[in-house]
Amino acid sequence: MERMVCPKCKNPCYTAAPSAYLPCPYCGFVFSIKGPTRRAYERIRKEVDCLVLWQDRSIPSRTCDIETNGRIYGLRVAVREALSLKEGEEIRIKAPSLGLEEVKTCVVWQRPQSQGISIGLKVLNG
Repeated sequence: MERMVCPKCKNPCYTAAPSAYLPCPYCGFVFSIKGPTRRAYERIRKEVDCLVLWQDRSIPSRTCDIETNGRIYGLRVAVREALSLKEGEEIRIKAPSLGLEEVKTCVVWQRPQSQGISIGLKVLNG
């Protein structure tokens, strides 16, 4: 485990993958040992229920955080099922409490979790 200090909130955190861009557990700022992420907008922790609409299925999920500047540009979603998504694949997300009635997104990355997967999505329309 490697100790790192968040460049935004200055809290220490530990990781086994210091080169991966992961959110700070305290403030949600995304950084790695290489430095801050190259995101255009700030990532804000926002956990709300949502639906992942994929292959004629409606999968209950939960957002973890969003990239926003008044408009949502990207989001991270926790899915309780292990889906086999491909980078660049288009899926739809429905999160009415965020104003996302049914938006088209593109899979940027996915990571296995203890229960299901976590996916990074770029909003294509919204």
